[in-house]
Amino acid sequence: MCFIYRLIVLMVSVSLFVYPSCLFANENSDRGKILTIDYAVPHVSSAAGNTGENVVIFLRERVKAEKDNRMNTAKNVVLFVHGGSVSVVPAFDFSFKDYSWAEFLAGKGFDVFLMDLTGYGFSPRPQMTDPCNVSPTNQQKLTPNPIPEGGVPCDPSFYFVNNTIESERDEINSVIEFIKDLRDVQRVNLIGWSGGGIRTGTYTSINQDNVEKLIILASSNYERYGSSDPPAVLPRPGYPMSLQDYDGLIYGRWFANVHCDDQVEQGSKEAAWAQIMPFDPLGSSWGTPAWNPIASPDGGIMRVVSRTNWGWNAEAASRITIPTLIMVGEFDGLLATNKQLFEDLGSQNKVFIKMDCACHFVKWERQHVVLQEASLDWLLHSSVQGVKMGEMWASADGKIHRDTE
Repeated sequence: MCFIYRLIVLMVSVSLFVYPSCLFANENSDRGKILTIDYAVPHVSSAAGNTGENVVIFLRERVKAEKDNRMNTAKNVVLFVHGGSVSVVPAFDFSFKDYSWAEFLAGKGFDVFLMDLTGYGFSPRPQMTDPCNVSPTNQQKLTPNPIPEGGVPCDPSFYFVNNTIESERDEINSVIEFIKDLRDVQRVNLIGWSGGGIRTGTYTSINQDNVEKLIILASSNYERYGSSDPPAVLPRPGYPMSLQDYDGLIYGRWFANVHCDDQVEQGSKEAAWAQIMPFDPLGSSWGTPAWNPIASPDGGIMRVVSRTNWGWNAEAASRITIPTLIMVGEFDGLLATNKQLFEDLGSQNKVFIKMDCACHFVKWERQHVVLQEASLDWLLHSSVQGVKMGEMWASADGKIHRDTE
């Protein structure tokens, strides 16, 4: 049994929290034993719900235990940035069989970091404890727990959209500067999924000196001819959060796009929700029934922060000249806009991979092997199977092919 200890170390005016001090042995022998280290990164918030407050951003590291030298080069430091709904650990460090993308790269010798933005996981969740701070439709999901019968609709205590693309870039920058100091590197590699695509993409477009290589999985919010200017009114009026329950996420968003018999392995959807809920302790206690890993494994609610996005367009894409890999599933509704993004990138070292039998949640599907192998090749060589420029496709068996094959 692995006992969990908490160690607080003060170093360079930054608090370092080490939660799981145990080592993880993996089935794949080349991964060895991998440490999990959690950090609290200081940041001055620019999000609407807590503007100007001193906060800490949750950051997790996965790295081989036996590494005396943490490979202090930008080539080997990776930062994962999550999407618009699921927090970073369930998304990229998915503890189901060999599905953890973060653990896979750590096992190959990379120093892997994962961050939660404001409104997710163990990072701040400003204005997200009041169940009335959601739309009346969402409030119905919270009756009678925690909103009593007859309590809907109730008036929000805060009526502004919480995050902006700029406030999220500020947080990414604080984390990158922290990692640069911690590992003595000048740049890091970025990997973003869905909403993490617009976050990492727009960050890279204006902070390219901080980024070694970029990998995007199915970016959301790309508008080739969209505006580069922020909305005239900020913060934008609106509810600071929305809600997703098990059925809405698993069946409404994920399984509605599962069209191959062998696309999802048995047990994956249950494992995903079981890992999401502990990273939203308050949300897991909301709804009827509340989440209980034994009695009600599909209960609880996932709180999702609201965001205002702009500037993810052809102009921004053209400024990205570093090696960039884009991957997207054939059943992902974002396939067409990600193809446009690929075409608009200014880089002369870019590859686009379309994955058969995969949708927006491919990281929890059998084709997760494509994500792992392609990203490893890209991080090591700026190419996939020797291809540095062009389009490729991954067949349902997980094999990657040149587009001309």
